[in-house]
Amino acid sequence: MKKLLLGSIILFLFAGAILMLQISCGKFVIAESPMPGYSQLNKIVFFKSVPPSVGKHEVWIANYDGSGAIKINITLPPNVVMAGENGIRLSPDGKTLFFVGREDNGFNFKQSIYSCKPNGSDVKRIVEYAEQGKGLWYLGGVN
Repeated sequence: MKKLLLGSIILFLFAGAILMLQISCGKFVIAESPMPGYSQLNKIVFFKSVPPSVGKHEVWIANYDGSGAIKINITLPPNVVMAGENGIRLSPDGKTLFFVGREDNGFNFKQSIYSCKPNGSDVKRIVEYAEQGKGLWYLGGVN
């Protein structure tokens, strides 16, 4: 009878230790959140090439599973086209899109980094141009 009681107490303590470990790990995961008050948007932003035009791109935003795709109409400044091969990024808070625009005057082109709101409005050049032959710009992550 004593062995049964002692075994039950040991199993109870072991179960309590496992429960405490799970609780402490759960708090650790919450503490590792990248930004306090930040919730993941679960959105992707991407280009679609528009045939038959070469170099003309449409911007779309969708859920991670591809559902709810919406075309974003962005009005660019004159003589500027999106450099689709250079990428487009959505800010972590989902309030800004960033992309590379190419200003083409017929003889050479200049690249600049632009931003706009997710509805396509308020287009701004945020990084001045790099001339042809002086390197190309590619967007990386936006944090």
